[in-house]
Amino acid sequence: MSNETKPCWVFDSSKVTASYKRLLPNGHLEAIDGKTVVFGNKGLGWIRDYIVDGEHFYLYPIYRSQCRIKELTLF
Repeated sequence: MSNETKPCWVFDSSKVTASYKRLLPNGHLEAIDGKTVVFGNKGLGWIRDYIVDGEHFYLYPIYRSQCRIKELTLF
């Protein structure tokens, strides 16, 4: 049986602007880098859950320009 790959969007901190970075509290940018981003019908994405200092957060909106495509291997 061969493995399949599926593309998904992940947050890429190297693609965000300085003004966007200033909006995020310390530790958040590092926590969301590489996290899966889910996009809705309006073209805006969100990260459903991430943790900083033991607290749970979500982030919205996220733009495709702030993400990269990563290939996931399905087993």
